Formats: sequence, structure tokens, C-alpha cells
Amino acid sequence: MSATVRLVVGLAVLVLPLAQAARADDAPPRYQFKPGQELTFRSSSTFKYGEGQNAGELGSQSDWTAWVLRANPDGSFRLALREKSSSAQTIQGRKVVDSSPQTRIVYADVFPDGRVTMNKTIQYRSHPSALFPALPRDATQAKAGWEATRDDEKTTSRPLPAAGAFAFESVTESPMNKIYLSTNKSKHTFDPAQGLVTKSESESTQGYGFNGRGTGTTELVSVKVLEPAAVRAFANAADQYFAAVGAYEDKTGAAGKAKPEEAKALLARALESLRTASDAVRNEELRADLADKVKRHDQMAKYSLEEADRRAKVMGKPAPEFDTTDIDGKKVKLADLRGQVVVLDFWYRGCGWCVKAMPQMNQLAGDFAGKPVAIFGMNTDRNEADAKFVIEQMALRYPTLKAEGLPERFGVQGFPTLIVIDQQGQVHDIHVGYSPTLREDVGRVIRELLDRK
Repeated sequence: MSATVRLVVGLAVLVLPLAQAARADDAPPRYQFKPGQELTFRSSSTFKYGEGQNAGELGSQSDWTAWVLRANPDGSFRLALREKSSSAQTIQGRKVVDSSPQTRIVYADVFPDGRVTMNKTIQYRSHPSALFPALPRDATQAKAGWEATRDDEKTTSRPLPAAGAFAFESVTESPMNKIYLSTNKSKHTFDPAQGLVTKSESESTQGYGFNGRGTGTTELVSVKVLEPAAVRAFANAADQYFAAVGAYEDKTGAAGKAKPEEAKALLARALESLRTASDAVRNEELRADLADKVKRHDQMAKYSLEEADRRAKVMGKPAPEFDTTDIDGKKVKLADLRGQVVVLDFWYRGCGWCVKAMPQMNQLAGDFAGKPVAIFGMNTDRNEADAKFVIEQMALRYPTLKAEGLPERFGVQGFPTLIVIDQQGQVHDIHVGYSPTLREDVGRVIRELLDRK
């Protein structure tokens, strides 16, 4: 072999690993989940608000454990997450509120780039993005920045200089920011060797309600690996646990919407199924959590029965008549709306879930534009300026009525509450609270009424 040939071959051998290294360096960061991992994190936050005699501080702490149970066929990983949290409030240097610790156990299917498949357990609290924020989709985004959406939130991220790590800053925006004059920003440090975010530092501000500034930190504490047999046993127990909790919550939720006598039977079956599951689950921690839910059942049952009683007083009965004005002073009488399906959405500015529901209410108004359907926001703010601010910022496309004093007449206690009144003026349905499927759920009820012969 000539010297020239030997040189070319040598260069080829040298270039190959360099090319592979270059490709590895260009690869975007990814979470390196492995079945059997037990990851622990600790979070703490402080929000300082007010001045002088009105100064105060809100503090919270959470201890997280995330277990990687298995790899899913779609490339995601099934995680079980436990969050133990507590909070306290201090005013003028004196602690006045110290909430008892709360434990939440949820599951999530998380992809290596941080995408999460939504499920009911993470719908409101303990979302895994607190530990595993969204990562860039490809190498280009890793250098230029990326966006991720979740429900009505948009998080914009950009890379930051960091030695031996991948760091990025994330800014989250949602309708809440506009209404509560708030900002949310975080800095994350990702360790490529571990495939995990090892530290997140957050900053927040708020100018309505609590006027102040907050900071927070979440840090990776430890990474352990369980034995394969222990992982399989825990995964099976977790599947049983989540199935049992889901069935229990379905029954208690249905009880709140049932007739009072039916509600009691549903709640009894819910309790019995929970007790059975508590005995069957072969994991001490999950079984203990089920046992705790059994102890708290009476409180849950009381809430469900009260809701069932409130519904029974108005469902299928003539809606309480009202004569009020919209926010611009135009008179509106319920009696003048006979022949139309009427939807009343009770809200106020300080209700975050009310604000979160408004984009869907706007869509609902668009869905039935030009049809015999009247949708109204029912505002209970004492300060009319608050109502007008929300209407403008959320670009509400349906009228808002002054509704102070009306929630009591309709049996409304939780917000938001939607009352659906049929064409004859009777209360046909009630929806309490926010739901990501609110538009579909209420829309289905409206269509059923419109299809009546």
C-alpha cells in the first residue's frame, strides 16, 4: 500500500469518530429515563407582598419522588409521582397560617423531550413539568429557542451559556398573566450526563390581589435504581392504585350530580370499592394513601351530598327570574329570553379558574352564533372596573351581566358555575368548576336542547 493510500485511510479512520462526536454534540438534550429509577427532588418558594403594616410572606415546600415504572410503546415513559407539600403565611414577622402537609400521588406519560400526555390526575396539580420542563425538539431549536404549549399556557425557552451543562430560560404566559398582572420566569440547568434537570430557579411577580414578588428553587436530590422485580411489583401496584382512585373519583363526582337518594347509594359503593382496593394493593405506601382516603371519605361525601341537594333545589325547576343590566347599562330580563337556550356563567376577577374557562366560553359563543342560544357572563365583582378589565383583556364575545346577589338565588357556591336554562325557562343542567372539556360538555347539552322536537 502506498504512503498516499495509507494517509487517506488513516484520515478516514480519524474523521469518523470526529463526525460521530459532532453529531452527539449537536443532539438536543433529552431526559434519560430508565425503568427502575427513583428520582427525588426538593422545591421551596417564597412570595413577599405588601408594604409596612400590610407586608406579608407566603412560603411553600414540596418533596417530590418520581418513579420510572416502564417504557411505553409510543416512546414515552410511565412515571408515578408523589408530591408532599406544605405552606405557611407570615405577617409582620409572625407566622399566622401553617397548613398541614398534603400528599398527592399522580401518574404521567413523559417523553424524553418533556412532552406529557394529559390525564385527570395531573389536570390541576402536581404536573411533571415542574421537574421535567419541555426541551427543544431538535438541534436547531436547542440553539435558537423553542416553544411549548399546555392547555392555555405558552412557554417560550431560550438557551443560556453554561459550562458543562445545558442551561435555558423559560417564560410562561397565559390569560392569568394579563388578569393578575403577573409574570413567571425560570432558569433550568440540565446535566447531559444524567439526562435530568438538576436545578430550576424561578422568579414571579403579581400586581393584583397579592402585589409582590416571589422566588423559588427546585433541586435534584438523589437518583436511585430499584431491582427489576421491585419495579414490576411497584408498577402493578401503581396500576391498581390509579384504577381504584379513578373509579372512586368517578363515583363521588357522579354522586354530586345525582338525586340526593341516589347520591347516598353511589357514595356507599365508592367507599366500599376504596376499602377493597386498600386491602388489595400490594405496596405499603400506596395502600396507606388509599387508607387515608377512606378516612377522609366522610368529608368528601358531605361535599357531594351538599352539591346534590343544591342541584335538586333548582334542576328541572323554573329558573329564578332576574331583571338586571349588562356591563354597559343595557337592560336584560330572563323572561324576555323564552324560546332560547340560556347559559349563565358566574365569575369574578379573583377566580383564576373562571378566567381559565373564558377562552372556551368565547369558543362556545362562536359555536352557536346565529342560533337561538344566549350566553351571558354573570359577574359578581363589586368594583365594576375589575369586570371591565377582564372583559377587555379576555376579549369576551358574549355579554356580561351585573349579577351581584344572583348566585345565591341559583344555589351557586363554587366558581365558575354554568347554569343551562332550556327554552321553557327551566334549569336543565349545571356545570361547576373548570374543565378542559368544558366547551364540548356544555356544547353537547345545548345541542340536545336545540334538537328537541
